[in-house]
Amino acid sequence: MIMKKSTICFACILIAATLCETVYGQANDYLKTLTWFREHNITLNDPTPPPGYRKFRDCDSNVVYKKTSGDTVTYYSLRIAVPRPLAYIKKILTKPYFNVTVYPKSLRPDGSVLMASLVYRCFLLRKDSLFAMDIAGKEIFNTYQKMQAVIDSAVNKQLNDPDDVSYKTITETTAKYEDSAELNNLEGIQALFRGGYHVNFQVIYYKNMFLHSDSIVLQRNRAIYSGDTSGFHLTVHVEKEWELGNRSCHLISFDDKYLFSSLTYFDNLVFASD
Repeated sequence: MIMKKSTICFACILIAATLCETVYGQANDYLKTLTWFREHNITLNDPTPPPGYRKFRDCDSNVVYKKTSGDTVTYYSLRIAVPRPLAYIKKILTKPYFNVTVYPKSLRPDGSVLMASLVYRCFLLRKDSLFAMDIAGKEIFNTYQKMQAVIDSAVNKQLNDPDDVSYKTITETTAKYEDSAELNNLEGIQALFRGGYHVNFQVIYYKNMFLHSDSIVLQRNRAIYSGDTSGFHLTVHVEKEWELGNRSCHLISFDDKYLFSSLTYFDNLVFASD
């Protein structure tokens, strides 16, 4: 089949017009978002640390908060960065975690905002051992049960209207779950104490740990979920070790078979020991 030149040109004009309309629409949305941020005096990629924390940047220029108190070291570091519409930012504008642990990192050409979320991590330094706070049990009992309760409630309310259940339930549940999780995350260890949870610390390094092997399997605390008790393990790998002055530096990674553990947020961890 041979198309006439006039038909081809007309098709090209339609495609070009569509592209121009899309680009114009994106540019307009970008300007609207930029204007909104300026009107609200919100600076991109410059959040405010919680009281008592010092702000600095990691090797990838991501925001990190740190606080040291005795042998306890707490951090907020990047967990995830995802694009969000301006409507989402308007909803959380008055939340205490906005522009603290959840903050606008950059604007995208389509007018959406790349939102970064920082996660709370707590460590103990005891002589030649390093411990990380393990809140797996708390996460299971608190956030996941809350999430399931919200889903059950939403489904029951909309049981007679199945067309609305799938989308509305998911969006409402996700929003409530995220809000609850971010509030707990901002409180850090105080959220555990307030909830009456026992705080567990998992050893992740001790002196001469990798003397005979590059990988060590550690026994984790046990967690209970839906009435079932299950034990689980944590495998720690040494990726690299080197000397820096009179200190030994270590790069370690984790294989955590228990999916809901807080330690799964770690890909790698770099630290120094005497």
